[in-house]
Amino acid sequence: KQKQEEDIYSINYFFRDEAIKEVIIEKNEIKIRIFDDSEMILTGGEVIEQEKEMFGAIVTEHELHKNKDKYELHLLMLKLDKNLMEETFYATYSFKDLRLSNLKCSFVKRN
Repeated sequence: KQKQEEDIYSINYFFRDEAIKEVIIEKNEIKIRIFDDSEMILTGGEVIEQEKEMFGAIVTEHELHKNKDKYELHLLMLKLDKNLMEETFYATYSFKDLRLSNLKCSFVKRN
């Protein structure tokens, strides 16, 4: 229970008003990197849904759910299109564990 609360706090901090720089999808890992070079690494991860390119998008809302032996991270994204109009889209990832690296804040637990 305490680990889950720490993870939720860390996720809240990670997505603070920072745009997504890139999402790297590897065989068994998904890395979400934001522009300050902090990373969220989802191990045992798979993409359930990612409607658009993530570069430059901001997370406006997120939810974390436990689903059997995995977690699901649901993201509501906001991005400006080429005409500077706001568009929203979803991204959902399933994973077994997460860790954060290169966080730019000393009071957040680092793995």
